[in-house]
Amino acid sequence: MSAVVPSVSVVLPIYSEQRVLYKVVRDIKRNLGPALLEIIAIVSPKSPERTLRICKDLHKKHAFFRFELQKENPGLGCAVRQGIARAKGEYVLLMDSDDEMEAAAIGRMMERLRRKEYDLILASRWLRKHSFVGYDPIKLHMNRWSQRFLRFLLGLRASDMTLGYKLVRRSLLKRLGLEGKRHEIAVETSIKPLLAGARWCEVPTIWTARTEGASKNSWKNHFRYLRMAFKVFWHYRLRRDAA
Repeated sequence: MSAVVPSVSVVLPIYSEQRVLYKVVRDIKRNLGPALLEIIAIVSPKSPERTLRICKDLHKKHAFFRFELQKENPGLGCAVRQGIARAKGEYVLLMDSDDEMEAAAIGRMMERLRRKEYDLILASRWLRKHSFVGYDPIKLHMNRWSQRFLRFLLGLRASDMTLGYKLVRRSLLKRLGLEGKRHEIAVETSIKPLLAGARWCEVPTIWTARTEGASKNSWKNHFRYLRMAFKVFWHYRLRRDAA
């Protein structure tokens, strides 16, 4: 087990979350411990004024928390790419700010990273039963088949390539050149590293429906995921054939 603690930058896109942000930041700090270098919150300019006030308050309370307005809007992918461009840590933790993602999975990711060097650690909702709490049944059915189709299309073994919850080596992310503007950024940040030969693993996690604000991720976004997958697939296939 490595004694070196890698530095981690957390990219946190924010839309309309408010009081839950205090819990999310507290959970991140507790689970990352000394590995936490910074939390970079990218706030949508359409967020309510109270969201901005809470971000200012968090910045005053925590030196590691900083925030800025999203420059290219709308789009989750735009916020994620902006945050990655600002990150300085050896690794980047990508996650949502709505408390739907299980904070304890961060500890599992760090434990795996201490045992072995990885470029990508994915949080997966499909490694255990009953990992979806309050998930829309139609979206759950589409998610299951989307995962199967992606594994078939891309020849990959990862069980959850559409969840935007993962720990990735920063240098790898920047080298790959991300393009996603909306929720398809979640699948892009999974399959591009995997197809590039990243050393990877998965840890189990639980997804729980948010208690504050409205989700911007509709079931229609599964089509955006698949479109991004086809785009990346053809890029890597053409490059492989050219070689």
